[in-house]
Amino acid sequence: MIRIHDFGVNVEAYFQLGKDNDFPVIPSCPHCRLKKTLHRHGFYARNAIVGGKVYRIYICRYRCSDCRRTMSVLPSFLLPFFQYTVHEITNQIHEALARRIEGKKACVQHKNTELPTRQGIAYYLRRYQQCIPWIQSYFASRHEWIHPCLDAGFQWIKKIKQRGVEMFIQQSWGHLSAYFLANCFRA
Repeated sequence: MIRIHDFGVNVEAYFQLGKDNDFPVIPSCPHCRLKKTLHRHGFYARNAIVGGKVYRIYICRYRCSDCRRTMSVLPSFLLPFFQYTVHEITNQIHEALARRIEGKKACVQHKNTELPTRQGIAYYLRRYQQCIPWIQSYFASRHEWIHPCLDAGFQWIKKIKQRGVEMFIQQSWGHLSAYFLANCFRA
């Protein structure tokens, strides 16, 4: 199981702090609901890519002394199974949708080699389009809508960016047992 936590730092600061980050105290087990503080159970390393720079960061794991299951605490600037940060991904989706509205190719190869490849951007765009019903459901549960239009996907990504990507990730985490860009709606 994964929990999202806002450490209040950017990727570089998180990287520099390493295992000395201010990791949260988990008061109860999310699996068995035991009201007992979980113990730290080590770390694992993963990549976080920002602007072409790769950071190898540590993710803290916790273990329940009763059911022996583990959970991880992921910084709010990352999504599970994605190496690029949420800001990089949402910026690429926003740019691709803006280009599509302008009538240009949605996925172009950038001269800047620090960005995801053309195929990577197309992958993010497909995942995003599959998640639009989930995004609509999340905002509807908060009584927020946009007017139906042809560029609704573009309007939703604009709304997410206006709200703040990390804030959206934290607030929407677990809505309908899923998360932003999860592979849960297959076309």
